[in-house]
Order: sequence, then C-alpha cells, then structure tokens
Amino acid sequence: MISVQQFVNLNEKKILFYSTPFVTGKNGDFPVTLQKNGSDTLYFPAFTSSAALTAYLNAIGCTEHLIIKGDLKSVLASLDSHPLLCEWGLVVDPQSPLAVEIPPQIRVQPKCLR
Repeated sequence: MISVQQFVNLNEKKILFYSTPFVTGKNGDFPVTLQKNGSDTLYFPAFTSSAALTAYLNAIGCTEHLIIKGDLKSVLASLDSHPLLCEWGLVVDPQSPLAVEIPPQIRVQPKCLR
C-alpha cells in the first residue's frame, strides 16, 4: 500500500483526458465537479480514456465539450492556475470501482524532495 502522494509522484506522466472545468449543459453553464456526501471538498473528474470522459459528460447532460489530453502533473497544475480551482481535488475515473481521489493539498512533489 502506498500513500496518495506516492501514487501521484509515481504516476505524474500518466495520460489523462478531461474537459474544461466549466461546461455547457442542457440548462446552461455549470462546473464539472463531484462532491462526496458530507464533504465540502470539490473534485474535478479526469479519465484514463477519452471514451470514458465523453460517456460521463453525456450522462450529466453536457451537450458540448472540449477534450483535453495531458499528464497527471499538468492536470494538477491547471487546477492550481486559478484561485477557485486550487481548492479542488482530482478524481481519476470517478465511475470506476478503481477510482482514485487526490485531495486538494496533494500535488506532484519536485524530484529533489522525493
């Protein structure tokens, strides 16, 4: 068993597919986030395949979306690029039984600190 931080460091180059944090749904714009019951933490979804991302967005009623491909490190860095988004965690493959939740404070550590 490894910690979430170790997982992130070991998988920083793992390719993920995601969309922009704000998408257009049937009733207008809304953020693409997930939230656990009883928690204030928001999680941004990313996927290990573009097909899984498309299926997820279709299921939540997103009619148009952009597919972005990047590694785990760049997805986490993009969350940190905005004051609101840096408070979000990341969940990889949220609809899978093997989903991985990465809390907001976990980011790829510089190699010199590993």
